[in-house]
Amino acid sequence: RVLWKIVQSLQTSNPTVKVVIFSIDPPDTDEKKVREEAQRRFDVTISHPVYLVSLEDCRDYLNPRPFLSLVMESWGTMQLAHAAFQRYSDALPIDVYWDTTGCAFTFLVARYMCPRA
Repeated sequence: RVLWKIVQSLQTSNPTVKVVIFSIDPPDTDEKKVREEAQRRFDVTISHPVYLVSLEDCRDYLNPRPFLSLVMESWGTMQLAHAAFQRYSDALPIDVYWDTTGCAFTFLVARYMCPRA
């Protein structure tokens, strides 16, 4: 719900804002269905399209590790964030970065790769 309330707020304050959501869902995920599901589950209306960037091929970065689990899982989220920024930041600059997963170390990657965010 937090993610969708952020998107709703951004779109309300600036209807021309481009919202990009990085996800490990498959690349063929229907964006309109995702917005409809947010409406149904969370009662949050997202009136403008959002852009979905699939990171499905990076899903292994999130797998639990048998040793040093907290360190290795944090490292995995940083690798995932790096892959996300590499795929998207070449096309358009990122002005705002918001992580709703609780992976705080991704902010280090965001600060390094997108100093404006």
